[in-house]
Amino acid sequence: MESNILTILIFLPLVGISAMIIAYFFKPHDIIYKYIALATTFIQLALTGWLYSIFIPEDGLQYIVRLPWIDNFNIQYFVGIDGLSIPLVLLTSLLMFISQLNGINTTGNSKPLDLCTVIILIALTSSEILIDSLSLALFHFSRKISKW
Repeated sequence: MESNILTILIFLPLVGISAMIIAYFFKPHDIIYKYIALATTFIQLALTGWLYSIFIPEDGLQYIVRLPWIDNFNIQYFVGIDGLSIPLVLLTSLLMFISQLNGINTTGNSKPLDLCTVIILIALTSSEILIDSLSLALFHFSRKISKW
């Protein structure tokens, strides 16, 4: 799992978004969206905390995953984390969890806010650990969409 931890951190919020979309079709109470977003941010925080605990600062870039994506243009899925990125990823996960925990008792329609929290979690985490420039540009574009 250690070699794929960064990929899990990037795509775990997509599982939360998928669960929110599935819940939308079953029309449950609005509180279910808050709990899905809270569970997603908690799992993200737990995985990030575990990654932070096993990170060795002296080793430079770690947990590298490099896979070809579009060979004709030499575009690849390339992620890794270094000593500068690891506290940013931990801080992002912590802040998203705290913000979602804070909003658990709010009243009214918070579905868009819960969904945006998880989308922002994807955008920020991926922009901190992606190394390939095209992937970074795509996730930066997703950050622009989440501001909408």
